[in-house]
Order: sequence, then structure tokens, then C-alpha cells
Amino acid sequence: MDTWTWPLMAVILLICGIGYAYTRRIAKMEQEAVHNNDQPISQAVKDNPTMLNPIIWVYGLAFVFVFILIFYNVVKYQWF
Repeated sequence: MDTWTWPLMAVILLICGIGYAYTRRIAKMEQEAVHNNDQPISQAVKDNPTMLNPIIWVYGLAFVFVFILIFYNVVKYQWF
């Protein structure tokens, strides 16, 4: 073993310990913030989870747009 092995291991353990303690503290603060700021889900969203989801709307609109483009190109180039 080299001369610097043990000091390097001590520094690595110190950095890991500080990182672990800091991460635990941040996780605890985050959990408290989520608990304090969390709002109940409205009944409309509970009843229609897919209809009020904006991601599903974006996928649907993109599908319609691509379908219109494909249909337009098929009709345009088929009659030439």
C-alpha cells in the first residue's frame, strides 16, 4: 500500500458521509414540503383521469395532425 492510500480512503469516507447526511436532510425537507403543499385531487379529475390529462391531448392532436399530413400527401400524389 502506498503512503497516500489511508488518507485518500479517509477523505473518500468523509465526502461520502457528508453527502449522505446532506441528502438525508434534503429528502426530509422535501418530504415535509410535499406534505404541506399537497392538495387533494378534484372529483372531476378522479372521474375522468384521461380526459383532463394534457399529455394525452398532445398525443391525440399529434396523431390527428400526422394523419392529415399523410392523407393529404396520398391524395396529392395519387392523382398525378
